[in-house]
Amino acid sequence: MSQRSRTRLRRWKQPRVLVPFAIAVALVVIVATIELRPDRVTEKFDALPATVSLGGPVGTLGPGFFGVNVHDVGVGPGVLSARVNSTPLTLFRFTPQGEATDQVQGITYTNSGMAQQALGFTDAEFVSWCQWTRCQAVMMVPAELNNTVIAVSTVEYVEQVLGFHPTYWAIGNEPQLWAHFGIPWAHWQTSDQFGTTPLHYAQEVVSYAKALRIVDPKIRLIGIESAVGGSSGAGWIQNVSRIAGPYLSAVAYHAYPGGNGTSLSSLQSFYANLANPNNFPGNYAPTVALVHAACPSCNLSVFVDEFNGALGGSYRGFLSTYPDAVFVAAGVVSAALVNVSRLFYFDLADLDSNLPYAMLLTGGAARPTYTLYSTILENLTQGTIHGSDLGETVEGTYSLEVQNGSRTSLLIVNTNLTEGLKLVFPGLFESATSATVWNWSGGTPTPTVSQFGASALPQTWIVAPQGIFLVNLQGASV
Repeated sequence: MSQRSRTRLRRWKQPRVLVPFAIAVALVVIVATIELRPDRVTEKFDALPATVSLGGPVGTLGPGFFGVNVHDVGVGPGVLSARVNSTPLTLFRFTPQGEATDQVQGITYTNSGMAQQALGFTDAEFVSWCQWTRCQAVMMVPAELNNTVIAVSTVEYVEQVLGFHPTYWAIGNEPQLWAHFGIPWAHWQTSDQFGTTPLHYAQEVVSYAKALRIVDPKIRLIGIESAVGGSSGAGWIQNVSRIAGPYLSAVAYHAYPGGNGTSLSSLQSFYANLANPNNFPGNYAPTVALVHAACPSCNLSVFVDEFNGALGGSYRGFLSTYPDAVFVAAGVVSAALVNVSRLFYFDLADLDSNLPYAMLLTGGAARPTYTLYSTILENLTQGTIHGSDLGETVEGTYSLEVQNGSRTSLLIVNTNLTEGLKLVFPGLFESATSATVWNWSGGTPTPTVSQFGASALPQTWIVAPQGIFLVNLQGASV
């Protein structure tokens, strides 16, 4: 996230995917009325009937799927690295203060050109922090200045002085939002309104790529970190792919399906943003198609390098509480089913504890989305993705099956506010030798975890409204 808050980096669906079913396995779901404690998300609800169908392979969920944005690592390894190492996160996108940072000197600039020392988010601090994690990094060179000399000095500093080679370098961040194009940092003014165009930006990317390849002939470049994808970002992404594609490894865009909300925003509308085909993940496949059409021989990857339920606005309160975990879980399911190659949550930590979009706060205190990553997603099997569907009985449900050898995961997310599921497993996973279940409805700080042997696996499970459910089976045959 970038220019939306320059004095400090903005710390700041899809429809269910149906596939041809190679295997049909019925999970009979029986209507039930469930009473929950008053501290639960919903005190009383109906658990309605549904049928779960498990299909054939549709893709792969690998270790490079889960990423997170990092802007502030503090001093030393601290609790952030320990927290990260308890999640499936291995990819880290470092964008200190976005376009406003002189990464070599460790200085950030305000919109009015005032310089201040960067503390906790210099390149050197990030590189040191990375050594304490399972780190594959994306770093950026500033491009709003339109100054290849500064870009070259940034790469030289990180790779030659710090001795660190990021997996990717990104050229700039969200050029659609630039206001100081071609202006040195110290000369920035709050009244500046100097942007660029998709064509000029693509030409700038070519210049940057040629200059950076002299420093590092093996450099892997992300040509654009677009503020949006799909049709809204088409002009920018197409031009970069067409003009600069031969110099690049990837393009990326940022996805905040809820935007800033409206005066009519509600929790129901927050979740409904997932079902809009113009939003992510619904716009991912069209974005991939336009990239490949713009440069058919380039073999460019398409990344989603920022993802969260919304930018803030009227949805702000949901981003720091349990609904964000539900939204992100449903987004992960949907993204995996459309073969998103990597998904970067925004953001890892808000060390000032005053912004909504972060997993962790000062001292490492966890918000619910961190709990999602450290408990449920950490235990989601990585392997072959199979299509799955929960039918149409309860709207707003998402399901994903992943297999790897004898281990199978079934992840179910229910964004419905009033209706739950009562899952019955008659004869399903008969060959399973053991099972572990995580079930979470937001009424407790962490999911309930249960373990069972082959003969003790319960035949019914309740997925509450706004519930997140994961079952891992060992030895299952589906």
